[in-house]
Amino acid sequence: MSRRFLLIIFSFILFHGAKSQGIDETHALAHELFDQQEYDSSVRLFRRVAFFGEDSLKALVYPYIARCYLLTGDYSQSIFFFELASNTTGSDSLFKEYTFSKALIYILINEFNYSLQELYSIDPGDSGYFIRKYHFYLGIIHLKQDDIPGSQLHFLSAAGGREEYNEIIKAYNSINLKRPRPVTARIFSILLPGLGQIYSGDRFNAANSFFLNASLATLMLRIAFKQTFLDALITIGPWFQRYYIGGFTRAEQIAINRRIDKREDLLQELYMIFEEDSF
Repeated sequence: MSRRFLLIIFSFILFHGAKSQGIDETHALAHELFDQQEYDSSVRLFRRVAFFGEDSLKALVYPYIARCYLLTGDYSQSIFFFELASNTTGSDSLFKEYTFSKALIYILINEFNYSLQELYSIDPGDSGYFIRKYHFYLGIIHLKQDDIPGSQLHFLSAAGGREEYNEIIKAYNSINLKRPRPVTARIFSILLPGLGQIYSGDRFNAANSFFLNASLATLMLRIAFKQTFLDALITIGPWFQRYYIGGFTRAEQIAINRRIDKREDLLQELYMIFEEDSF
């Protein structure tokens, strides 16, 4: 009986020793592939380690799995594993970093309300690094949501000194983010097709809208003089209505897109101001 017991214990030790060695080798290879930017191969090995490894090892590999998915564009999986990482870490600073990572992903996919939820769950505390990072992310969200004063306030709160502060002020003053106004562009093109596009800085579409609508209006008048006004409405009216409505609708969208482009231009300038900060 004692011999059988010893054999069982010995086999158990050998099995778990071999298993542990295999996991360690897999873990090391996963890191090697990650460093080589082979993220698809790396994430499969990291997931194997997470499945077979101890809880302490899971906590180590979850953030790497999340980063692999982030770098390959699988944002939903990345969020899921950053959530696991934040739930299994015993470090308050790492918990905040993983939460910031989730907030960043939500920004990338334009889910700003979810990003705000993640940020509002963080207490930056007294850490200058976390306070600046917190306001930097909030600045991005408010700018993308067209809240210009709110975004400027947060970016200024993230400034690392007087020089950065002044550069942020200068960047905001260099771009007129209030124009073009979409409603104004729409009204202008209602009054005169193409005028809203000119106001928004799109001369090509302005000329296209003006000449197309002018041509259709001229054709309608010719038919009305030669035949009847009713004939003109029946034959050309639907086409004129289509392009007239499309013109001022398009003018409004051009203005919206132009404002978005301006905000993105400003955001690029702000990234350059903060480029030395490891956010």
